[in-house]
Amino acid sequence: MTDEPIRIGWSQVSSQVYELHRFISTDYWAFARSQIHDRLGNVYVLLICGAAGDQNPLDLVRLSKMNSKELIKWNAQAGEAFRNVDMEDKCRSIGQRIAAVVVRGYDKAKTQIQTELVFKHKSFTMRLPIRKVSEQDYREAFAVIEEA
Repeated sequence: MTDEPIRIGWSQVSSQVYELHRFISTDYWAFARSQIHDRLGNVYVLLICGAAGDQNPLDLVRLSKMNSKELIKWNAQAGEAFRNVDMEDKCRSIGQRIAAVVVRGYDKAKTQIQTELVFKHKSFTMRLPIRKVSEQDYREAFAVIEEA
């Protein structure tokens, strides 16, 4: 391995294990970075967190069953929600899973490193027909929704 750091980057990731708390946290990425560094050595991990909707890497269905009193505040996003779960352990576990995938990917990619890349772009216009929904299609779909 060279002295030059390996650069690893992700874009549009969301880290919300510690959601609804009033502090700044690197969440599970601190654990992921540490694990990646431990396994690969001199590694630079760049994360670009952006709007990713209300995504969460936790099993929120099970969490909500164990935290019924906090669920009201949690769903309303009315303030900090302290849940009955070891958040640091969850972050550590997610970080370990990310690191394992990065190491596996690196092991595959390290023999195929390319430094001279060809970037290509192609665009075209394609006309797509507009699907017209019949009255019968509408009624069938509406019946399914009503039944649900």
